[in-house]
Amino acid sequence: MVKKSAQTARFIIGIDLGTTQCSVSYVDLEDSNLKIKTFKLLQLVGEGQVEELPTLPAVIYLPDEKQDFSRPDWMNEKQIIGNYARELGYEVPSRFVHSSKSWLCHPRIDRRAAILPWQSEAVSEKISPVSAATDFLNHIILAWNHEMLPQNEAFAFNRQKIIVTVPASFDPSARNLTLEAIEKAGIETVSLLEEPQAAFYDYLYRNPKQMVDDLQAVDNV
Repeated sequence: MVKKSAQTARFIIGIDLGTTQCSVSYVDLEDSNLKIKTFKLLQLVGEGQVEELPTLPAVIYLPDEKQDFSRPDWMNEKQIIGNYARELGYEVPSRFVHSSKSWLCHPRIDRRAAILPWQSEAVSEKISPVSAATDFLNHIILAWNHEMLPQNEAFAFNRQKIIVTVPASFDPSARNLTLEAIEKAGIETVSLLEEPQAAFYDYLYRNPKQMVDDLQAVDNV
C-alpha cells in the first residue's frame, strides 16, 4: 500500500513498530553497495540520561502533573518513551502503557478511544492504541532529525522513502488504523510491508549465494 511518492529521497527508512520493541533500519541510496544499516535510537535511559540503543522499547510511561523529568530540548514529549519508560513502568504499573500494538488489532474495543493503561484509575488522561503508535513514530522522527538533519537539510525524515512493517495477521481495520497513526505523526510518504515478506527479503539480502541451493526447485515461497 503506497501513499504519495517520495521526492528527492536520499534514504530508504524501514520501521518495525513491534509489540515489545521498535527498530529502524535505513539505506543510503548513494551507497553503491546499498548496505542496510541500523539506526540507533536516542532515548532516555535514566533521569536526564540519553543513550543511543539499537531498539526502542515499545512502552510509554505517563507521568503525573507533579513529575518533571529532565530531558533534552529536542525530545519535546509529555510522556516518557522507551528504555527509561520501561523502568518507571515496572515501579508504577498503573501509569505504564505496553503491548499497545496488540490492542491496535483488537476487534472488540474502540481502538481510537483513550483506554490505556488498561483499567488504570491513576491516569486521568489515558491514550488510545492509535495514539500510542503515533507517539512511537513521533519519537523515531525526532531522533532521526536530531541526528541527521544537522548534516544536510535534504536528510530530513519526511523527505525520505518510508516503509512501515505490519503483521500479516492485521485485518483491514488494523492496517487502516496504522495508516491513521502514520498520518497523525506527519509522515507524508509511506509503504506498508507485511512482516513475513520483510523477513524473506532480509533472508535474500543476507544469503545471496546460499539461497540458490535453498530455493532450488521451489516455485512458491
